[in-house]
Amino acid sequence: MDRASDDRQRLPRAEARHSHRRRWRWRWRNYSITGIAGLTLLAGQCAPQQCAPAPPSATAPAAVQQVVDLTNQRRAERGLPALAVNQALMNAAQGHSADQAARDWMGHQGSDGSRAGDRIEGQGYVWLAWGENVAMGYPSARSVVRAWMHSAGHRANILNPRFRHVGVGLRRADDGTTFWTLDLARPG
Repeated sequence: MDRASDDRQRLPRAEARHSHRRRWRWRWRNYSITGIAGLTLLAGQCAPQQCAPAPPSATAPAAVQQVVDLTNQRRAERGLPALAVNQALMNAAQGHSADQAARDWMGHQGSDGSRAGDRIEGQGYVWLAWGENVAMGYPSARSVVRAWMHSAGHRANILNPRFRHVGVGLRRADDGTTFWTLDLARPG
């Protein structure tokens, strides 16, 4: 079964650097390619074994780069600047894909209760805004980007003109199911 879900959050500019910042949440939506995926957001910090990038399969680096390339192609078609790969976002995305694959569960909440913003911060990225797309079961980079572009919430994340950086995670579960994570952000 192929499923996908999106999530995004942004901080007001004036509060972006405060340690006890009040988070202004976008009205987030849960879109799913199959209408099944749920979304739950809870604050927390990811455990070190979940934040560290998991070793990808032999074909993952090419597929990960292809997701970046296809995402930037979709942005270029709309006159938007390309997203630059950011290692902190790559680590956050890969860690979340590994966590999802280990649990055979797709969603934005990590097994420790973390959400994308927490995982991104945990990798040292100071963000002003972030967005996350997740998906499971898509066999290729082309198929997962196509699915995201056919969903309003996912497409909104990919085509958000505020985002400047991207990170992609891919992990296969023991049964071969693929778990994809696309983290996008703007530094604060």
